[in-house]
Amino acid sequence: MLHSANSRLHLPDALRFAGVEWIVLTDGNEYRIYNSHASVPVEQKMLRSFKLSDCTDEAGEFLGLLSKSELHTNRIGALWKAHFIDRQVRCALERLISRDDTRPEHAHGRACDSEAMCRSGGEP
Repeated sequence: MLHSANSRLHLPDALRFAGVEWIVLTDGNEYRIYNSHASVPVEQKMLRSFKLSDCTDEAGEFLGLLSKSELHTNRIGALWKAHFIDRQVRCALERLISRDDTRPEHAHGRACDSEAMCRSGGEP
């Protein structure tokens, strides 16, 4: 499924597309890969974002994971689980650090890059 990567208005609709686990939104340069079946809020369903113009190997590696043969091995599912766990651990550590840190710049309780991301549990 292709759509403008810059359009967040259609993201919830695209992620509800029945029967499709992995969705790629692109504008031809920027690619965003989403796990539509993840039990997390829409803003947390993105596995990876990259730009072809950045000329990294990441683009080929992640797009290759969406090939028919790779989808049968479910390597992308294993990457999603690792991504999900890493995000949960990072948020938990940031909450602990911000709770223990009494410096003025931490007085506002900034616990994570996205407080909503940390609050929701969800299963991958």
